[in-house]
Amino acid sequence: MKTYSAQERTQELLHMLRTHKGVRISGMAEKLSVTERTIRNDLAGLEKDLAGIASVSRKQGICSLNVTDPAGLDRFVSRMAAQTDQGLPEDRMGYLFETLLRAEAPVISDEIAYELYIGRTTLMADLSRLRRELAPWNLKITGRCGRGLVLEGREIDIRRCLLAAYPHLILPSEDARVDRYCREAGLSKRAAVWFRRFAGLALERNRTGHPVEDLSGCYPELAAGNGSSALQELAAAMSLTENEKTFLALAAASLRTPGEADRQETGRPDPDCEALTEEIMDRIYRQAGIRPDLGDLREAFLYHVMQMCRRLRYGIAPEGKPVTDLFARYPAAGRMAEIAAEAVTDRTGLAVSDAELQYLGVYFGTWAAAHEGPETRGLRIAVICREDPAVRRLLGLQLESLLDSSTRMTFLEPEECRPDAADRYDAVLSTETLQGFGGRVIMINEIIDRENLTAGLRSACRQTAAA
Repeated sequence: MKTYSAQERTQELLHMLRTHKGVRISGMAEKLSVTERTIRNDLAGLEKDLAGIASVSRKQGICSLNVTDPAGLDRFVSRMAAQTDQGLPEDRMGYLFETLLRAEAPVISDEIAYELYIGRTTLMADLSRLRRELAPWNLKITGRCGRGLVLEGREIDIRRCLLAAYPHLILPSEDARVDRYCREAGLSKRAAVWFRRFAGLALERNRTGHPVEDLSGCYPELAAGNGSSALQELAAAMSLTENEKTFLALAAASLRTPGEADRQETGRPDPDCEALTEEIMDRIYRQAGIRPDLGDLREAFLYHVMQMCRRLRYGIAPEGKPVTDLFARYPAAGRMAEIAAEAVTDRTGLAVSDAELQYLGVYFGTWAAAHEGPETRGLRIAVICREDPAVRRLLGLQLESLLDSSTRMTFLEPEECRPDAADRYDAVLSTETLQGFGGRVIMINEIIDRENLTAGLRSACRQTAAA
């Protein structure tokens, strides 16, 4: 049984209150292995720390969190994570970066060290790491520790860095006008999440006096068009400048793989993009002797190549998490992705990043995964993952190689699967962390660990048979 420190209990309590509409004091006490009186004392201390940010209401033994300052709550959580004894340098660096972003005057290092409960030596090491991490984004931390530190760089580079390296510091917009735009533009759920992140970032930076500079030189084609008519109407309703409209247009231009609903905003691939896609396939055949038939994913691949080239030109990192272990599991997919990247660089002059290489490889991984044969009997399986046609196809093909033809697979997004819905399936596989499912979920990566998954499915078979 794990023993929690007072600070760890406070973190756990806040996490439970943030992720559930109501939490019983008895349940919190049971989970943290303390008395209900201890929980009440911890909640009183937490509410005092959250003064002006949030309050904790209690009714018939059920607690709920009432947030009045969402951005302040995010900063509080970041600082709490950075203060723990197990706090990682990445947590402390994130807090330091956020402090520099919001500072209206030079930041004194000793004050940061005091807030984080760390020594000056540790802070200096974190500061050196942060400087190295910010360098690729053309950002610098200038000044001396005793006299104050200042973040220097263009606003667009600060935003690019936040989107790529510190997305957890961005509070997505909940503005009703943004919601209306997402509906009218017909954005998919994944695209809407990505757009709300851009909108939230633009609104927050403008609110704190950091508007984006002239972007016509960086993104001439976006500045000339400034997005669709729906985006124009949104920008007008929110009184955004022409440069902020261009920034919002980046959201559609950098979406990783637009679905059919998103293509109104992204536009269609031009002949040059189609020629590049043909060059990729021809070069793979010439160099690797493989003609990867992507089937009905070919059009999605064409859009992916278009968006990838835009992201590389605009310096925007792809949204979503990279697919790990792909090339170790499917070496042929890795080789094909490398050849594709060479073709992109030769034709466009753009260097393909490691993250983009991984996403390219997902499409070729679908070809590699289609060439394996089944090992396990059929089940009713729910597969929970974010909306992405290539990732879903890659998962589906890997599962088909493990399961026989009688298996019924249903793909769902996390929001579509509730704990009670899990009872309709023999097994629930998920690439996302789900709340309230207990031990009934088999966690998987996009590249499946066949041995562990087979063991998990066999256990599910035994439980189903026993029931």
